[in-house]
Amino acid sequence: MGLGMGLIGPTILKLREQTNSTLDQLGYVFFTRAFGFLGGTVFAGIIVDHFVLLGRTFLTLTILIMCLVILIMPLIKNVFLLIFVQLMWGITAGMVDNLVQILTLRHYGQHQVGPYIQAVHGAFGIGAFLSPLIVAPFLNKHRKFDQWHYAYWIIGFLHIPNLIWILFYAIRDECCLKKSVETNVTIENDKFVSEDDDNKQSIGVIVSNDPTNLPSSSKIRPFRIILIISSLSLFLLLHDGSESAFGAYLHTYASLHLNFLKDIAAYLNSAFWASFAFGRLCRIPLSTKLSSFQMIFIDLIGCISSLVLLFIFNKSSTILWISSILFELSIASIYPSTIFYTEEHIKLTGKRMSMLTVGASTGGAVIPLLIGF
Repeated sequence: MGLGMGLIGPTILKLREQTNSTLDQLGYVFFTRAFGFLGGTVFAGIIVDHFVLLGRTFLTLTILIMCLVILIMPLIKNVFLLIFVQLMWGITAGMVDNLVQILTLRHYGQHQVGPYIQAVHGAFGIGAFLSPLIVAPFLNKHRKFDQWHYAYWIIGFLHIPNLIWILFYAIRDECCLKKSVETNVTIENDKFVSEDDDNKQSIGVIVSNDPTNLPSSSKIRPFRIILIISSLSLFLLLHDGSESAFGAYLHTYASLHLNFLKDIAAYLNSAFWASFAFGRLCRIPLSTKLSSFQMIFIDLIGCISSLVLLFIFNKSSTILWISSILFELSIASIYPSTIFYTEEHIKLTGKRMSMLTVGASTGGAVIPLLIGF
């Protein structure tokens, strides 16, 4: 997901040339990607709750589709077809995002899950950091022919080892063991019905500790759940919109406003995502010492400071480097910290995770579109 996310920014001007379109038309690329991401997260949230034992199988199929979409993307010469293909990538990315987080919460549910969530999002940052580095050599102005499409094919083929690895776990943990797990669940349910009231309580605890069963939030008032989900969805709308817009237009801003060479602007894009990856990875040990609320508060101070600095010194290329790195270091861990913060107050199911990501995806769709105009 990180490889695909970091790929679009450095190549947006090449896509404009290939499709003979304008920048405001390509603004719809970011909109449809985010809109597809929204739909993908909602759909994944439904299926991961309904088909509890097939999470890894759905993840495997989703990554396969994502791989194929990236491979065909540089061959498209029509802007409307490009927008449709980007929509497909957004749907698959949204499904990957939701499935991975829910599977992580289920697998590590008996531990302090914060560091594991930070690590998952750190992996996204590593992919987004590597992507512009792969693209940059193919954007060098000294090359006789455009070879930027090779970067898409390299990244597409990089999905294959990951795909095989997850397929192995899907076969081992779901396809082969599905019948035995279903049999065990049936036996446990029969025991639960046949025992007296005292034994019901103890068996109920055993069943709830199974990673395929999410603990209940029945003790929390529905109004409080709605308030937490809606307010944090709005918060993630602003967060994801800021992060997506900054990452998507940084290359274009540096090239057109400060006259960066295209390959140098790609390295700036890579530095942006490198700080993103480093920011998330270094939060893994911090998340064991600081609360999720403290981490969010500190990160927001860093975000505001970097944007103010960039606004005041908007003609300085040095300040652009510094502000970009500081901004991404700060904003990097807000999303996983917010997920962890939510998990501390209510139990996150696939559908509740989808409601959070609806807010994030809406911001990722609307704010870059407005900047495109």
